[in-house]
Amino acid sequence: MVQRSLFEAGSALPNGLLHLPEFIDEPTEAALIEGIRTLDLREAQYKEFTAKRRVGTSKIKVLRDGPKFLLIILKIVTLYSPLKVFFPISLVSLLLGVAYGLWNVWVWGKIPMGAGLLIQLAVVVFLFGLISEQISAGQERSSGSCKPIS
Repeated sequence: MVQRSLFEAGSALPNGLLHLPEFIDEPTEAALIEGIRTLDLREAQYKEFTAKRRVGTSKIKVLRDGPKFLLIILKIVTLYSPLKVFFPISLVSLLLGVAYGLWNVWVWGKIPMGAGLLIQLAVVVFLFGLISEQISAGQERSSGSCKPIS
């Protein structure tokens, strides 16, 4: 099995970003990181401003800022590749609805309303994902990534 590259041609990277996998070799990278670790970072003076090195603890709280961070990541993913979010939700809902319906048919001999609602939810979420994918593709075309025919 071959693993696909994260930055292969045609990926939905924002304009201006470029990933070159062999830009720097590993020994040079290790030397640069070690050089950064040995830097003596002190106060810096710029005109009348003094920039001091930060010390202390992080102000980020997992319970307070974690959901905000995950929401930002979810927004970015849905902006560039909506079906990566909507399709798994739709698939899980469909599988749960079918399994619940088949179990109830086997045990009670009837299809419950909950199974039908889960299947309907799967269809609606999938269609919403398709619409979002079309909107995303339209935004990529209008952002100048496609050249006009002359």
